[in-house]
Amino acid sequence: MSDIHELKEICLSRNTQILEYLYDELSKDKKFLICPASIDKHHNYEGGLVRHTLEVMKICKSMVETSDKYRADRQMKILNLDTILISALLHDYGKTSTYSKVDGEWHKTYDYTKSLHIYKSIEKAKELLNGSNLSQDVVYCIGSHHGRLDYGALWEPKTPEAWVLHLADMSSAFFIGA
Repeated sequence: MSDIHELKEICLSRNTQILEYLYDELSKDKKFLICPASIDKHHNYEGGLVRHTLEVMKICKSMVETSDKYRADRQMKILNLDTILISALLHDYGKTSTYSKVDGEWHKTYDYTKSLHIYKSIEKAKELLNGSNLSQDVVYCIGSHHGRLDYGALWEPKTPEAWVLHLADMSSAFFIGA
């Protein structure tokens, strides 16, 4: 099964209109479908962004399912899987604006910075989630997904949902896609 179809299955499995809507929007974006997740690091090939996004979503889902069993037994707050999956789906979307293909090769755009794709991802999240109750939490998770300020995060993760996204992103980038 292709990565984009697996991504669709995850989005549809939650049975929420917002994830279906977000998938529909992103799946129409040709640049999202072919963009690499990085130029010189993880998933640095055409289609790498979709592969990385899929891996992050799968890792997030697994982490939440595992931790929620533990948390429920101890009467702790259950994590918001929709917030986490939406954040995972959109966390690197901004890379479609920070990479461009020139003469058959992918390059960083002239205004590239470590944090630029995060700002662009947040911009897209706000646009797509306009008026949603989840918007603020998703923006927070996306802004902290690099984990540390010196790694390009806009702020450090402090909520469990933000930590799940950060750890899943690092797992995909450094253990799977490196």
